[in-house]
Amino acid sequence: MPKRLALFMLAGVLCGCMAHGREIHYEQLAQLKQGETTVDQAIYLLGQPYQRMRLSTGQERLMYYYMSVQSRPENFIPIVGPLTGGHDVYRSSAILYFDRNGVLQRYISSEGGSAITVNAASGSIRKRQEDPAEAPPREEEKKPDGLPMAIPKSD
Repeated sequence: MPKRLALFMLAGVLCGCMAHGREIHYEQLAQLKQGETTVDQAIYLLGQPYQRMRLSTGQERLMYYYMSVQSRPENFIPIVGPLTGGHDVYRSSAILYFDRNGVLQRYISSEGGSAITVNAASGSIRKRQEDPAEAPPREEEKKPDGLPMAIPKSD
């Protein structure tokens, strides 16, 4: 029985996270020199991109994308997990722009994370409105200049 329990726990831990793509850090991008670094040098430094695009102008773009999802430990607690669980998500991306000679012109990058709570305690439960006529009337939205947001159609 202990072997089965250990195997079950190992399977739960392995299923608790997922990652996709190639993670690029700011430190790596700082090694790139605009006006000097070539496409081949960038690929050597950063690895194969998620997507490589050649534009009709002869310019080239390398795109790197990474995402990881980590289940919170409380997801695996019976009964409590569905009430308190969730996931932590981390994303990073970088786009490198090269001229027609294959020399780096510029790059942009972003990274960030968020917490996703998908559980019974995260939302409110309320009765669904079946008839739109039962909905309370909305005030007409106005722009800062006092005019309506949309011009009504004339019949």
